[in-house]
Amino acid sequence: MNAVLAGIDGYRGGWVAAIQEGGRTRLLRMRRLAELQADRAVVDIPVGLPTAGPRPCDLAARRLLGRPRCSSVFPAPTRQLLAAAQPRCSRQLFNILDKIREADELIAPSMQMTWWEGHPEVCFALMEGGRGLAEPKRTPAGRARRLALLARRFADLPERLDGDEIDAYALLWTARRIAAGEAISLPADPQLDPRGLLMRIVA
Repeated sequence: MNAVLAGIDGYRGGWVAAIQEGGRTRLLRMRRLAELQADRAVVDIPVGLPTAGPRPCDLAARRLLGRPRCSSVFPAPTRQLLAAAQPRCSRQLFNILDKIREADELIAPSMQMTWWEGHPEVCFALMEGGRGLAEPKRTPAGRARRLALLARRFADLPERLDGDEIDAYALLWTARRIAAGEAISLPADPQLDPRGLLMRIVA
């Protein structure tokens, strides 16, 4: 039986998943993460939250990306901040707190052999040979570069993809690597958060 693989990115209305099943890929939009049925799923959202300070996985991802792409990895919230009624944080983080809560409520430690945290820019860095891309993803050159990298790896890549869909396909590439036993973990020896969740980024 062919495994169902998924790469998932958030957007304003919910989540978009690039799914591979039976050797073919497709896109699926969902309101809730729990709607997804997959054997291996990689999601661009923090999984495992610290009590204080930055997570080692975020620091490792920034080191891998280097400048200027390291800024695309922003600090995960602490559990205290996630639970706060009026959290004080950057607007970028505030805008995805509900999605972090949703993932935190869904993913238990026992699910971390089927659900992993990924980061699209780390995926693209490894596709490029281990260095972060020079072009920002929102520029025409950056978009074209990322699409070219994906087209080499997905024969049925759709002709038109928005930014979230591009990121979902990058994460699907990582799901493939996990299935093949080729993925790397950042860091190699991840820590556990207070809930027992591994704090790691895979690619």
